[in-house]
Amino acid sequence: MAAIIMKKGVIATTTMVLLFLSPMLSGCLGTDVSDEESVVSEDLPASDNELVPPPTPDELTGRCDGEENETSTVDGQSYVCKDGVLEPLYSEVDEYIDEGSTTQFAPPCNMTAAEDMNVTANPEQWPEISSGAWLEIEGLSSVYYEGSISPSVGWGDVNVNGSPEGNESEGDDERVVSTGLDWGCGYEYEVKVPVGYDPDISYPVMMFLHGGVTSSGLEFYFRFLTGNFYMPADDRYIIVQPAKKEVDWDPKKALDVLEDVKFNMNVNDSRVYLTGLSMGGRGTFIIAAALPDYFAALMPLSPHHDPFPYTNLAEDVSHLPIWMSHGDSDNTSSYEMAAEMADILEGLGAEIEFRTVVDGEHEGWFGIYIDPVAMGWVLSKSTD
Repeated sequence: MAAIIMKKGVIATTTMVLLFLSPMLSGCLGTDVSDEESVVSEDLPASDNELVPPPTPDELTGRCDGEENETSTVDGQSYVCKDGVLEPLYSEVDEYIDEGSTTQFAPPCNMTAAEDMNVTANPEQWPEISSGAWLEIEGLSSVYYEGSISPSVGWGDVNVNGSPEGNESEGDDERVVSTGLDWGCGYEYEVKVPVGYDPDISYPVMMFLHGGVTSSGLEFYFRFLTGNFYMPADDRYIIVQPAKKEVDWDPKKALDVLEDVKFNMNVNDSRVYLTGLSMGGRGTFIIAAALPDYFAALMPLSPHHDPFPYTNLAEDVSHLPIWMSHGDSDNTSSYEMAAEMADILEGLGAEIEFRTVVDGEHEGWFGIYIDPVAMGWVLSKSTD
């Protein structure tokens, strides 16, 4: 294992302030690392990826200046203005069923997914694929996944007691489902088409898993983040960005998204990568463990430790190249669990790169995703 110790410098600090900065980002995100190893090479590989202008504060905070109850649509998601804040607007056909003391959510999706890990076809046709475009794909959100592994909940709405030994819960596992979350439905997702996309050329795929329970209100941030991923001019790849509305990422739903991309675009099957931050970091382990032969490399950043320890999945992913990073002052997600995971993986013989960000908090992802050294490490891996 290559354990790289980074100081908290700007590359390891991606507070929301960064998102409001001008194109100075490219200069401000320089490195401040230990003398042992430099993070960014002085001779950077060519990239066609210029920094996308960051969203406005109103876009990031989800605030609205419209009248109360005024509705709007942003990136395909409908919102309503409530007390000066944009909140997701859900279908009137959503139903809630009371069974004793537990509230269960009847999702608005009315098609049934294929059983087990068989692929579910997207019931809707894709939009036109054009060079450099963001495509919004919604068809799989009308598919219901019976027995989805994750309850659709908000953090304050559920009691999920993951034991240190694994997925078993202690005592009553009462799940109170939050109203306004599409429990069981498939993922809506976005696809960033590479510049100069040629359907006769097979492209690598990078799937990005966002953090938090739901992506509602964060679409601007995540598109800004993924839109600035390091993109080699001579090795462009497809970015796939699903949006969940539940606690943990679901491997079956993720598989259907990836297979949908493969059906509609020319994908290099030997170069499919998985990355994510926070809940998306743990989701990277969850999905890769369920699809052990699917990915060429993993990049989990600051993976979250709840509702069960992802260290249980180490053996299932130890055959994969893994690039990890975590701040040792992270008060949101457990640095100790990340370091333990790296040690376990090393003991299992895994190809593991682990960066400790000294004094780093729950942040720093932007500086990693624009780093040609870190991203280049991932992109160099192949299952061939």
